[in-house]
Amino acid sequence: MWQWAFCLAIVFQVHHGSLWHGVAWGLCLLLLPLVKGIRPLPSVLLALSVGGLWAAWHLEQGLAARVPAQWIGESLSLEGEVLPFSWQETQTHYGAPRYGVMVKVKAVAGQQRHRGILRLAYYPNPEEQMAPLFGGERVRFTAKLKPPHGTLNEGLVSSQQLDLARGVIGRGTVVAWEERDGAAPGLSRWREALSARLTAQLAPWPKAQRLVPALMVADRRHITTTEWQQYRESGTAHLLAISGLHVSLVAGACWWLFRHLLIRIKPLAHQATLYAVLPAFLAALAYAALAGFSLPTQRALLMCAAFMGSLVARQEVAVFSGLRWAAVGVLAWAPLSVLDPSFWLSFGAVAALLCLLAISKRLVWWRAQLLLSLGVGALGAWWYGAWGLLSPLANGVLIPLFAWCIVPLGFLLVLGVPAHWVAPVLELAIGFSDTWLQWLAPLQWQLKSTLGPMALLGVVLGALLLVVPRAPMAKVAVLPLFLPWWWPQHALPEQGEFDYVVFDVGQGLASVIRTRHHLLLYDTGPTWGQGDAGQSILVPWLKKQPQGLSLGILSHSDSDHTGGFAAVHEAWPGVPWLAGEPGAHSPVRPCWRGQQWQWDGVNFTVLWPPAGLKLQEHNNYSCVLLVKGKFGTVLLTGDIHRPVEFWLARHEPLPEVDVLQVPHHGSRTSSSFSFLKRVQPRLALASHGYANGFGHPHAQVVNHYKALNIPLFSTAEGGMIVFPSREYHNSTPIQWRYRYPRRWYFVD
Repeated sequence: MWQWAFCLAIVFQVHHGSLWHGVAWGLCLLLLPLVKGIRPLPSVLLALSVGGLWAAWHLEQGLAARVPAQWIGESLSLEGEVLPFSWQETQTHYGAPRYGVMVKVKAVAGQQRHRGILRLAYYPNPEEQMAPLFGGERVRFTAKLKPPHGTLNEGLVSSQQLDLARGVIGRGTVVAWEERDGAAPGLSRWREALSARLTAQLAPWPKAQRLVPALMVADRRHITTTEWQQYRESGTAHLLAISGLHVSLVAGACWWLFRHLLIRIKPLAHQATLYAVLPAFLAALAYAALAGFSLPTQRALLMCAAFMGSLVARQEVAVFSGLRWAAVGVLAWAPLSVLDPSFWLSFGAVAALLCLLAISKRLVWWRAQLLLSLGVGALGAWWYGAWGLLSPLANGVLIPLFAWCIVPLGFLLVLGVPAHWVAPVLELAIGFSDTWLQWLAPLQWQLKSTLGPMALLGVVLGALLLVVPRAPMAKVAVLPLFLPWWWPQHALPEQGEFDYVVFDVGQGLASVIRTRHHLLLYDTGPTWGQGDAGQSILVPWLKKQPQGLSLGILSHSDSDHTGGFAAVHEAWPGVPWLAGEPGAHSPVRPCWRGQQWQWDGVNFTVLWPPAGLKLQEHNNYSCVLLVKGKFGTVLLTGDIHRPVEFWLARHEPLPEVDVLQVPHHGSRTSSSFSFLKRVQPRLALASHGYANGFGHPHAQVVNHYKALNIPLFSTAEGGMIVFPSREYHNSTPIQWRYRYPRRWYFVD
């Protein structure tokens, strides 16, 4: 009992607690001398107090370790160790090289409390040739840092939360590399070398070359975006990581093999079951080392240790004993891991199987697979937004294929077996898995949800009752537990109403106008590293909307407005697009002044640019759109500059608007007094990145809005912002960072 109390206190404190909650846990200790006669109560109270205090201390330490905001813009001299597989080479939207790397530092600016991982980018000079950095290398460099401040959008896990869970204390840009000492002998260097060997050996077999390093040493850099999406939408993405399933499989197979070998040695036969425990655990330990001792492997190791320890002690193993002690061990070692979805997915899968085992007394593979697909699939959907209804079919084929073919053959390569002996079979097996997922993809029905934990528990309970052989109720009676996932979850705007949604995409712009039956996407956000706002933010969010995308508009050609276009267009290839600079993308049509249409009683009018007009500043080609509904008006301006503002103020009968999208992210080239006085917005919204290098929004522009008493909202400050149509005149907009506040969302 006390183990669960310890874990519960940590989960509550990390997710919802504050420093004062930590003090409250400490005060619980004072109650211990007063508790008499109830045997488990003292241990439970002690566990609650220790767990809460332990989590509160770790949370405060994690927040205090982050790079402080007052260091933004300063050049700092740093040294640290490069993390394995973190070196990435990409290109900026100008075609220049960009390098990304993660470095673990022991101190920042000489302060020991600022220790942890830095996510760094480096933009070399055109003539500079930068050699790759490998895991384990010691480096000295100068960088400009800022606190971790990721984007925050509805239905998506915040990168700020993941940074805290994974020990990331800051992000920044390298100014200069001063010294690199080379990789010292150790686990990081060995993993990098092993990955390089596997990649070179498997060059003639491209599918195996991308997948085997991920399964053996957790090097997932070679897996393409299309492959990630294919496995994620089919509910099989867990197979691409070294998970507890793989570690348990290795430990079990090794135990079975050594037990059967020892049985044939007469002096050891009577103790074969016991003696096989040590090599089995060492095999699990070695595989966990290959994965860099990630969270799922830590959990699997602790569970293996619990079960094997009970076997050595010749004690009967309780069904939940291993899980309970594994949870205590992981949370005692890393309490902040509860902020990582992999913690819940890893423990959730094992807990679901143990529940099935406790009820039915044995595991039938199809029952276990259905439970994992429904129960754990719902947990993944709660974190990530959706999962495929046919994931049981996908997993039913791929789990045995990976467990008994792909992973064992990968181990043979690690042990030095010549590649030409096993690689053709690996390529064939991986190709078969891709074909199976592609065949299922058109039939895959994505269940979507933004529901709370009670609906999640309902699905997990319903899945368990469906698969157990002797359920206490008829199977049909279980179906109501699944209804919340099919029930309409969005209050659709009424006729003549619309919502204005501005995504938090960093330094860029992406927004949506949502009417009762239509969606208009205005700009698609920026690109970054090996990703973009389209595939990371827009596509997952748009797929959960009941209306479906009807029209896309690219205000102009800058990559901070068009970076996600390819991903959105691939997801909805038949949707038409308008663009202020149509020649920059295909297929799009020109956005011209005078275009008008109406959706569900909401009027859309393009105010700029005039057809055929030649301009010197390409930002001034931005498509300016006026949206007018029953309860409010929104003006979308893209990146127009003051000359266009002056022209619109003089020649266009602009109405007073309720919400103004601040032109050019708040650059000093826009937001002139004459324009603001003409449109007289009730609210203004600036979409920009936190502590961006352009200084947006400019102090002069901010003063313009203050002087005219126009409230100015910011995506960098508030996260995703929603302006509900019927509430334009009655309330402030919904800001995601304040609607669901967490301590790690805010930078001191």
